[in-house]
Amino acid sequence: MATRGIPPGPFTHTAPGDLGAHRETMLENELLLRNKLALPKSRAFSLPGAGFTYGRPNEKRVYTAGDALRGWYGYVNDLPSRARRIPDRDFKTLNQCALSAGLVTTNEHFDYRANHDIRCKPKDQIKKGYRRFPPWMVFGMPSRPSTPIFEILEHKFQDKWITQRFNQLAMRRREEEHISGNSSVSSKKKNCMGYNTRAAKLRTFQNPVDEQAPWQMPRFAKSAMPHLETFRNSKAKKDAFENFDLDRVSRKGTLGQGVYEEAKKN
Repeated sequence: MATRGIPPGPFTHTAPGDLGAHRETMLENELLLRNKLALPKSRAFSLPGAGFTYGRPNEKRVYTAGDALRGWYGYVNDLPSRARRIPDRDFKTLNQCALSAGLVTTNEHFDYRANHDIRCKPKDQIKKGYRRFPPWMVFGMPSRPSTPIFEILEHKFQDKWITQRFNQLAMRRREEEHISGNSSVSSKKKNCMGYNTRAAKLRTFQNPVDEQAPWQMPRFAKSAMPHLETFRNSKAKKDAFENFDLDRVSRKGTLGQGVYEEAKKN
């Protein structure tokens, strides 16, 4: 904490303050650092001291028109310049050149690199392949053509489509007539449909179905009686079959044994 009468120092905003024991490591310990009054704790790079001045440095002397006419003799550029960086060695090109020269072993490659120095090209000197557009090129989405409202009102597009469709059908009809009239072409077309092989015949073959009644023992053909009789007498059975025949009209199926049809809406 700051103390009256003592100017603020680097340890003012630390836990021991200006009067405690000071070590340089205290300025880097997050547990000992304290925030300034009404200011958050800084989490960025450390700023220079209070005597640092920001901006470009002023020139040492004032140049006049005479200096400009004499070619700025004695002019010294005080602005800091970027140090020239030596490009890295291009080992890929060195390996290719060594192989083309017939060098294979490691020692031969080492000697070749010691005698030949090939550097990578800086990024500024690398030619970038830019696509050149013609001067009349226009960028953006093309404009939608105007709607021909008069052609829409007179159904021109509909008539055009009907005419095209009619011509297509007429051309197809003429081709079919020409193919059917030419026997050689029709036979060729039939042959192109596929060979009539044994597999094709078996694929279309259907096993015959015996429609005879199932076999039963001769002694039970006439004397056998039903095990369960649901009608009280023969007259009730006859009436039931007659009602079934009358109700057959509203049933589905050939035998009239289907479900009832749904009611039709008028």
